[in-house]
Amino acid sequence: MVKILKKKKVMKKIILGLVGALLTLTAITSCKKLDLSPYNAVSPTTGFSSWLDAWYWDNGLYTQLRGRLYGSYTTIQETASDQLNASLDFGNRGGAAHRWGTFLQANDVAGPYQAYYSAIANINVAIDGLDKVPVPVNAGQQDTVSNARSDARAMRAFYYHELMTRYAKPYNPATATADLGVPLLTTYDVKALPSRANSKAVYDQILADITYAKANNKRANRAASASTVSTRYTPDALLALEARVKLAIQDWAGAYTAANTLITSGRYPLYTTATDLKNYWHTETARQEDIFRINASTAEPVNTNAIYLGFLGANNYYIPDFIPTQTVVDSYEATDFRKNIYFAQLPIFISGVRYNNVWLVNKFPGASALFTGTFTNYMHSPKIFRIGEIYTIAAEAAERATNP
Repeated sequence: MVKILKKKKVMKKIILGLVGALLTLTAITSCKKLDLSPYNAVSPTTGFSSWLDAWYWDNGLYTQLRGRLYGSYTTIQETASDQLNASLDFGNRGGAAHRWGTFLQANDVAGPYQAYYSAIANINVAIDGLDKVPVPVNAGQQDTVSNARSDARAMRAFYYHELMTRYAKPYNPATATADLGVPLLTTYDVKALPSRANSKAVYDQILADITYAKANNKRANRAASASTVSTRYTPDALLALEARVKLAIQDWAGAYTAANTLITSGRYPLYTTATDLKNYWHTETARQEDIFRINASTAEPVNTNAIYLGFLGANNYYIPDFIPTQTVVDSYEATDFRKNIYFAQLPIFISGVRYNNVWLVNKFPGASALFTGTFTNYMHSPKIFRIGEIYTIAAEAAERATNP
């Protein structure tokens, strides 16, 4: 009897021990499940483990760039200036900037500001992480990592220049250390509430990023005879960015040198006929002036510049939001073949009245290959840098250097 009782006590202890161990294992397993990372998010601590991660991050940065071109990122400057007048039927689209009233909270003004900074935040994460990617053995994979690092700096420079263009006063070398620019963030900090940096500090960072990007870009420029278009930053695209930035900060010699290098390369000849230029802007079947652009497709759409026409196909007339001023139209001579490509005399219908032969902006009518229906959706592949702008930069820089 005593032996039986002792055996029962031993069995009870064994059972209690097994239960305790089982509970401990369950608790540990539960804790591990709680520590799992989200399946649809990338942790900075594990997201930069190989050259392939660098490639993924680079693609992600280009996806962001794609959504921050054209649309309000382009039209806000034109509606806020004296180049356009709102029509009576514009529906207050872009009205806040056009009126120059209390418009800082308006989405078409605040929206690009927020979008640029959200992109910069991701870029800052990428820059920090890409520097930690192990050096691959394969030379091509090494170039992939180097290009990703270059692209991150180039895009940060691009975004900061766009921010300075829209939300700071024009750069003045004499007062740049005192003039307020925009908040300058080069590391990711979700809690940061930075004040505005001075203009010189922002542009110093922009130039430093461009210098880094140029030193680390491993892509080849296109050949002069090539029909392909660069859809990534190349050394030529970085030169175009440098020329644009240096013109903005009144570095006339630097702007001219960068622009002239692109012009004399012969890789991007200007169009010299109305037919070719129309195909370049309207149908996109001509591409030789593009230095860097983002390709649009019906599967991968982009923002559109739809405020200029408002075509009503069923009635065959237009209801534009904005109409170019006569001064803008008259700035092109009648013999300038660009005039009838950038503008067109079209019938409009405003407040119940039809008006014929009114000058409208026709630079972005929509490429027919990108239509998703019977009529235009105004979609075009965003041209980030083109040789036409580079000629303008070279001309202005040369003139200002001689007659400041």
